[in-house]
Amino acid sequence: MQHLHNRRAVITGAGSGIGAAIARAYAVAGARLLLADRDPARLAESAQACRELGAEVVECVADVGSVEGPRPESMPVSSISAVSISW
Repeated sequence: MQHLHNRRAVITGAGSGIGAAIARAYAVAGARLLLADRDPARLAESAQACRELGAEVVECVADVGSVEGPRPESMPVSSISAVSISW
């Protein structure tokens, strides 16, 4: 199942729950991933799981739901070129 082969996806909340599940599903489907989460440990765990499924992964600690948390502007979107999908 490589229907997203080389498509680029940005997934927020990728450290747990539905965000992590979507990240794994996109990894299996062949997408290149930029994963963001506010928890660095959970983000690293999710990113590693996606890499083990064969995905190219860029990690970014960001809290898109908080003014005080790490800002999404720090997301290295340019490192994965043009974004095809955002979640």
